[in-house]
Amino acid sequence: MNEKTSLRQRKYEAEEIELILKQLKAIEIAFMELKMLERAKLEGIPARWHSLYATNGVGVKGNEK
Repeated sequence: MNEKTSLRQRKYEAEEIELILKQLKAIEIAFMELKMLERAKLEGIPARWHSLYATNGVGVKGNEK
């Protein structure tokens, strides 16, 4: 394999790795979202408020103090 082919192959592999990392990040975010929805459901927080709940880590109930 000559040097040009080797560089092209490494570039292609690097792009594949970047794509896989982006997909893993998307899966991680989706999993976190699911966990937040589950937690909100267990605590009786309406689903539309779960994002607010996630941003402060206390929850809507905690903000009512």
